[in-house]
Amino acid sequence: MDIYQKLILEHFKNPRNFGELPGERRSGECNNPVCGDEVKVMLRVDAQNRVGEIRFTARGCALSIASASMMTELAKGKSLEAVQKMIAHVNGVLRGEFPPKELERYGEFSALRGVLEHPVRIKCVLLCWQALEEAIGQGDEE
Repeated sequence: MDIYQKLILEHFKNPRNFGELPGERRSGECNNPVCGDEVKVMLRVDAQNRVGEIRFTARGCALSIASASMMTELAKGKSLEAVQKMIAHVNGVLRGEFPPKELERYGEFSALRGVLEHPVRIKCVLLCWQALEEAIGQGDEE
């Protein structure tokens, strides 16, 4: 087993920021009807318009849970603008608009670049990012 597989399994078995975020918060939910994966992302935005707290719940495959775990680590403490740019960039890389090597800027998340060899699994990795985008968008409605 290579280091990338070990990292993915570690985030799957011991996901970071897993569980409900009680109280007032923004949230987004996405599911993949093809495989049954479901992800809910919850966050609180602080006074500086940064992701102060972020958590997720999920039912799904190792890729979707590992991706959500890594994503929450990446988003925590960043400005909403920076997170939105990151969402667009990750989507672009996984949809072939940018070279796969660009995922390296996201540290551990780059372990998921192997999904590019299995296009049907890309949706598993992107599901949490879509839920995060939905959660951030809730602030636009206020």
